[in-house]
Amino acid sequence: MSGGGKRIAKVAVMGASRSGHTWTCEQIESWGLVPARLENFDPARYEELAVGRFFRDEPTLPRNVLVIRRWLGWLASMTMYAVRRSPVPGSRDDLDFIGHYVPFWTRIAREVAGRTHCIPDAVIVHYDRMVESPAYRVRICRALHGTYSEERLEFVPSAGNGSSFDGRRLNGRGSEMNVHGRYHDIMADPVAGPLYLEALREYHEGLDLWGRHFGLSRDEKAFLDEHANGEGGSDGEVASGPGVDVAIGDASAA
Repeated sequence: MSGGGKRIAKVAVMGASRSGHTWTCEQIESWGLVPARLENFDPARYEELAVGRFFRDEPTLPRNVLVIRRWLGWLASMTMYAVRRSPVPGSRDDLDFIGHYVPFWTRIAREVAGRTHCIPDAVIVHYDRMVESPAYRVRICRALHGTYSEERLEFVPSAGNGSSFDGRRLNGRGSEMNVHGRYHDIMADPVAGPLYLEALREYHEGLDLWGRHFGLSRDEKAFLDEHANGEGGSDGEVASGPGVDVAIGDASAA
């Protein structure tokens, strides 16, 4: 098996669609663990669904991982995904499709921010940092007691037809994807760009939640100043946010 170690534990990996949690599962599996992908999961139903349905026969409870992606990047990927699957790209149906998934993102964000406390002893994974920082990946691996490997680092999962922007074109060269700049990339699309700005206005609770608890980067703030009248209320400083490194059982830990 990959990762050079024995499969020693199951890991419940929770995140919204287009949040990078499928790719995170690939990394966790390469570390010698057994991830269970719980997509679009309501943390409030953890005991009922995660433990009861997926781990009923396990002798111990699973290790829990919450995957969160920055709001502007997540919404850009979800918007592009909506446009590419739509029979009428840019329609109101596309906006409603995006809206269907927003609560899945906000529920995870509230749990990560410590506004809810449904998932016991959770390891919090910030997808954007997971992609960019080898040291961060090592810390996550150690928190899960895995054996670190980068065997699948460049892998692009096939779930959901791969990346919303690139599909699986860059499979094997995943680091070439512009994961952190999707909100810029989407503005070059004549259909998806305007829909994205409409989604930012329609589903402003996501931006409010991210700005309040995690903070906007200077680039994100500049983007909003240019395209969305400065919505978000951030002072432009990069906030660490709850659990930005590795938080186990306490979403307020740094």
